Amino acid sequence: MNVSYRRRFTIQLLFVGFLIIYFGRDETFFWDTIQLASKHAHWYFENNFQYLFLPMEIDSGHPPIFGVMLASWWMIFGKTLVASHFFMLPWVWGGIYQIVDLSNYWIKDKLFVLLTFLVIADPVLFAHWSLISPDTVLICCFLLGLRGVLYDKFWWKMLAMLGLAMISTRGMMTVMALYFFDVLRPYLDERFSMPSFSILWKKALPFIPSGIFALIFLVSHYLETGWIGYHEDSTWAWHFQKVGLSGVPKNMAIVLWRMMDFGRVFLFLIIFVGLLRWWNKKMSWSAPLKQLLLLIAVLAAFLLPTFLIYIGLNSHRYMLPLLISISFFTGVLIHTVFERKKWWYIFGIVALISGNLWIYPDKIAQAWDNSLAFKPYIDLRKQMHDYIKKEGLQLSQIGTAFPEVGPLKYKDLSDIEDGFVHKDMAKQQFVLYSNVMNDYSDEEIDELSKNWKVRHELKRMGVRLVLYEK
Repeated sequence: MNVSYRRRFTIQLLFVGFLIIYFGRDETFFWDTIQLASKHAHWYFENNFQYLFLPMEIDSGHPPIFGVMLASWWMIFGKTLVASHFFMLPWVWGGIYQIVDLSNYWIKDKLFVLLTFLVIADPVLFAHWSLISPDTVLICCFLLGLRGVLYDKFWWKMLAMLGLAMISTRGMMTVMALYFFDVLRPYLDERFSMPSFSILWKKALPFIPSGIFALIFLVSHYLETGWIGYHEDSTWAWHFQKVGLSGVPKNMAIVLWRMMDFGRVFLFLIIFVGLLRWWNKKMSWSAPLKQLLLLIAVLAAFLLPTFLIYIGLNSHRYMLPLLISISFFTGVLIHTVFERKKWWYIFGIVALISGNLWIYPDKIAQAWDNSLAFKPYIDLRKQMHDYIKKEGLQLSQIGTAFPEVGPLKYKDLSDIEDGFVHKDMAKQQFVLYSNVMNDYSDEEIDELSKNWKVRHELKRMGVRLVLYEK
């Protein structure tokens, strides 16, 4: 592959990454980033970094490094939405650069460009690149770690694994997956035998700093708080309720849904057709396909068990490394078995882009932070706030649900402590509803539409925001 061609292509994509940040620079914190980014950063910023651990009400059990980094950024550039979004730019650029490099690693001709677009077009990945999200950092570190394993670069692996361990407990699980990928990869082209202790130790060396950090954090956090992962009084404790054996089939169905959601079902269709062609042609497995199958297997082994065991740990973003790996596998399979390759790539890319338009009916919960479908909500929210202010209503008079409950300062960095309160339809005169909110029950949705009057309604591209009055 011509180096100058690849360099120009990379620079062009890095400019696209800049545009992602630039055009979203005024967008508020949204969904889980309100807590995992804004509230965590506010705690350290407002308390001048004098505390090591987060207070119980906002402690999610993850290392708070992302919040510390964002608060430090605020100290230098100011606590603004613009500064917060541009804090993400190096991580977006890192992700883009490494996707280009990995695409060129697995496909040596110019079709690596289409493989790059196929991976980047994933709605979950693109949505988090547009948010102030710790998952953007996780993906950047995962891709660096993957490149470190493939190129056998000690320092790449060490830095990436340390970054993964610092960003979240899921990052720690991803470290374990990449370690097993590193250990097992040599056996793809030779007969498997139990690795010797010396091999296991040599492979483990760049992973040790991340393991030490994870151990120190988890032990010290337990000694400080008495829990790991969650505590019974946390607002997210219900996510950790175990489903039992009877609930596993349902969770398996949810996992399959998440993996096929937002246009990705068409990637699995491509994979199915591709494997049929591979079988009919009696083709041998190429090295890239074997590597990616192994990567998918180890990531699934470490990331999916929590999906099956617990009731609420099933967000798309939780399996972003796995989803990206499946996209890579799809693209390499296209390159291997399809003769009119470009059309299959274009079909997959268009299918993924269409996923940003997938909006489910009101009574079906949707992961709104995992596609660009949430974008109209940001502007509609601002218009609704302007209307409420114009009408002289107090935010504390209005009941609503996640993600709008709580002080405005955590969403728009305005330092306004006032905000909407949790809905209590039996007592409140006004209720703010949106199909972006998953915490309204079917009965509450019916009650609002039948027995409440619409005070003000805003709509755009399938997103609705309605102020109801009793």
